[in-house]
Amino acid sequence: MINEVRHHKTGETLSEVIGQLPNELARDAVALFHIVPKGRAGFGLSGDALTDYVRRAIRGLLEAGAVPVTHIPGSGYEFTYEPKYGSTIDEITESVIHEWLALPDDPLVLAARGAWFARPDPRHPKYVKMD
Repeated sequence: MINEVRHHKTGETLSEVIGQLPNELARDAVALFHIVPKGRAGFGLSGDALTDYVRRAIRGLLEAGAVPVTHIPGSGYEFTYEPKYGSTIDEITESVIHEWLALPDDPLVLAARGAWFARPDPRHPKYVKMD
């Protein structure tokens, strides 16, 4: 995009940051509390522009093989697949957006109750429980 917004500190475009986000899945889960603040503070986004950025970021994670997850203490797994968001990329994306927009605008609430995404890895079967 020619006039795409750039990160205030790094100069990266929004599309570049969204494109790099799935790279984190090889190391750790990615949560809305990683995505939303970067859009707000790093790019100065709000309103519909912030929502569009978050939507694109979620789609990018899902298209890279991530699934929505939750942590269940004592389960023996890092994360467990969270089916409440739906089964298709579109359903999951819109469900997560709907849930996020209904949360109070508080980073601590977002960290505790916002969606998380992880990519199952057959080399590490205890990372994401899929059933």
